[in-house]
Amino acid sequence: MADCVDLPADYQATRFGSQYLLVKDGDNYYRLGFGGSCSAISLSSSVKISTEGQANRLCPKATKISTKRDSCDVREVMRVDEHEYQQYARKNR
Repeated sequence: MADCVDLPADYQATRFGSQYLLVKDGDNYYRLGFGGSCSAISLSSSVKISTEGQANRLCPKATKISTKRDSCDVREVMRVDEHEYQQYARKNR
């Protein structure tokens, strides 16, 4: 992903283990990687995405995932198609 994306307030976030967060924004799908484990997403059902303090902004660099307890830096943002998103989401159940 080359440019930043402003997510709507109703985006969906689904964790895939503690290594990835899947984000669905209408017909757009993203996989966020942390370069390892992010304990914040495994401990909370609600996450907030922000970049440089701007809520619901997803960028290739400087994006953070925050929960009530902790936060993690996003190391990679990849666009995925709906099929790949569904595969990851299904494996997580």
